[in-house]
Amino acid sequence: MSVPFISNNKKITVVLKGKTYTVDNNNAKFVDVVNSIKEGKTEEEIYKLLTHNMDMEGYIKSQGNARLTIVNGKVYIDGEELHNSITERIVDFKNNNLPIDHLVNFVERAAKNPSFNSRNQLYSFLAHKDLVITEDGHFLAYKAVLSDYLDKYSRTIDNHPGQTVRMDRNKIDDNPNNHCSKGLHVGAMGYVQWYGHGSDKVVIVKVDPANVVSVPGDSSCQKCRVCEYTVLRDSEGTMTQPLYTTTGEPYKPEEYTGGWGFADDAVEDEFDDGEVYSYDDEEEYEENYSYEDEDDEASDSELEAIEEEEIEAEEKRTDDRLLKSLLNFLRRNKDDDLPPIINL
Repeated sequence: MSVPFISNNKKITVVLKGKTYTVDNNNAKFVDVVNSIKEGKTEEEIYKLLTHNMDMEGYIKSQGNARLTIVNGKVYIDGEELHNSITERIVDFKNNNLPIDHLVNFVERAAKNPSFNSRNQLYSFLAHKDLVITEDGHFLAYKAVLSDYLDKYSRTIDNHPGQTVRMDRNKIDDNPNNHCSKGLHVGAMGYVQWYGHGSDKVVIVKVDPANVVSVPGDSSCQKCRVCEYTVLRDSEGTMTQPLYTTTGEPYKPEEYTGGWGFADDAVEDEFDDGEVYSYDDEEEYEENYSYEDEDDEASDSELEAIEEEEIEAEEKRTDDRLLKSLLNFLRRNKDDDLPPIINL
């Protein structure tokens, strides 16, 4: 699929992974982006070109989430500084070109935890990298069970995939100094491998941050007492991706399908007058954006004046086309949100 874009000789606007990036000709990447589109490079290639070497501030701005800010290297959400373990996750998301909104979902779920101490202990637990975040703001952990999926302590709790296990929160020990005590336990892989042995199984469990009760200080904070978890599947080893789906599968970014209705074989906008403007043909691109005057005898000043007039006229036509395109899109999608616009 072609990359949707509108351009003149001063700026280019492209839609990549659901977001709109505007690059002006003062940006060192302007020429590279234009050439990449002319060469038919993929959305992923152009996205990497734009985001390569992007610092933390640039990444956060590119996500289009107004709730997030960065000041003196510290990240804030709604004016409140994020815990260092979340900031480290943001770095992972940036390095893997992942949408930050899923981390925001996690922070929102953690804020629903009724205990201040539980929330702080949770962030210590998350310092272990093999505990991963899901799209809906939960996290995935591990649990050692018997070969028949019963729990190892009481041998009464069924931990088959699909089971949701609950316990009254008031009956769970919330004191992290009590290392072995009442509660439903999940852990990082290091703890689970120590606790399980022989024919025991290891399952992947999904936990809502709001249901974390305490993180005992032993085992380097690798285990956690919770009041509810859902068993997703048998573990196939340590989870290594920073983001997983709601069902516990590695996250794969979806190809951008919404927006301006461009055809697969050409980048096109259809406006009210029914005319279709295509910007995907290299010859047409050269014709539209070449400002060389055919009169070889014209003076340099005359050439510059003609070129400036043509540039201004083309800019106005391009802006008019973009405005009409956006208006038509809004008419067709009244209930949808426009992709955020990022000026680079």
